[in-house]
Amino acid sequence: MSGNATETIRIVSIAFNSRGVGFAVLDGSFLLDWGSIKAESNSKMTFLERTMREIAWYEPTLVVFEDISGNLRRSKCSRELEVKLCKRLEAVGITVSHTETDEARRTLNRFGHDIVFKTDFIPVLVDYFPQLEVSAPQRRKTWDGEDYRMAIFVALALALHNLDRLT
Repeated sequence: MSGNATETIRIVSIAFNSRGVGFAVLDGSFLLDWGSIKAESNSKMTFLERTMREIAWYEPTLVVFEDISGNLRRSKCSRELEVKLCKRLEAVGITVSHTETDEARRTLNRFGHDIVFKTDFIPVLVDYFPQLEVSAPQRRKTWDGEDYRMAIFVALALALHNLDRLT
């Protein structure tokens, strides 16, 4: 960081799920965009290419990935995709960081929130960013699978943790 007060940090954060990835884009503390990129087998562009194009469009200072490298509960495909994305981003000069969900949870807890489960991110982040209310998944039953939109909230929590770390 150059110390220039006008320099903003643009963070693109990526969290993997069973359908693809959820992402959030912070420009300083402003939530610029959020959404998901679905891994479709019938797409003309590969999932890797679509994700790279989406990231590049925002011209990020930093790209944050949910750290899934040692998580055997995540698919081998997701772990391999993360490695490929990191290599491509670093090759074009974009800084990459890996953050565990627990680190983001601890950061938000430090600001007075009581986050135990990933789903606890939802009300906290909707309070900070009311525009996310339309994207918020309902609290799931124990036997239900995780809503694909949960990755958006995990990605945003990871981005906020890294913003706090950098400022």
